Amino acid sequence: AISGFTTTPLGFLTILLLHFEGTDAGTTFTDDSLYVQTVTPTNAETDTAQFKVEASSGLFQATGVLTVAHDTAIWTIGTGDFCVEAWVRLATLPAATKSMYVFAKGSTSGIILAPSADGGGSGLLDVHVGGSNYPTAFTFVTGVWTHLCVNRASGVVQVFINGSQLGTSAANTTDVDTTGDALVGDDGAGGAPLDGWIDELRVSRTSRHTSDFTPSTTPFTAD
Repeated sequence: AISGFTTTPLGFLTILLLHFEGTDAGTTFTDDSLYVQTVTPTNAETDTAQFKVEASSGLFQATGVLTVAHDTAIWTIGTGDFCVEAWVRLATLPAATKSMYVFAKGSTSGIILAPSADGGGSGLLDVHVGGSNYPTAFTFVTGVWTHLCVNRASGVVQVFINGSQLGTSAANTTDVDTTGDALVGDDGAGGAPLDGWIDELRVSRTSRHTSDFTPSTTPFTAD
């Protein structure tokens, strides 16, 4: 339970909020949502040389991952609205047929947000929601900050890159499986490591974007 509560409240809309603020090569990562969950790093660090928001970002050099232990009282999404968004800067591009996980919860039957490459090595943003896959063609460029977002509102999934919707809206009322730990920067088994940086990652139990928008370059506030 959260300090001051006898049970964990489900009323908070921000499930996970990572600002990635810290010293250069630091290994302390803080969940700035009102749930203040423990974030455990493995070979990940904060980096002051690259950032999109404030003064540092999370550096994942193809070996790093952040783990947030599953808590049913916090992570239950079901068939409801949600939004996952983050700034990402790739150091290298995914190899053909490979993905680089930015965020994953509940494997392919949960939520996955990952720059990827198809069999021909073409660029994709690979998105999974409740067992449905929404691969969206996009040419990632190394060394460039790119804003990624998947949003579900009233049973409709939309994918946005740099605030512009890519692909078509898709009906999806699947009960999202969010069991298992929340993972940032890999799939938890070393099979989809991100080589690059992540900044200002927010996971919400509410819809945030249903039309084109300007991605924020200031820190989010937990709600």
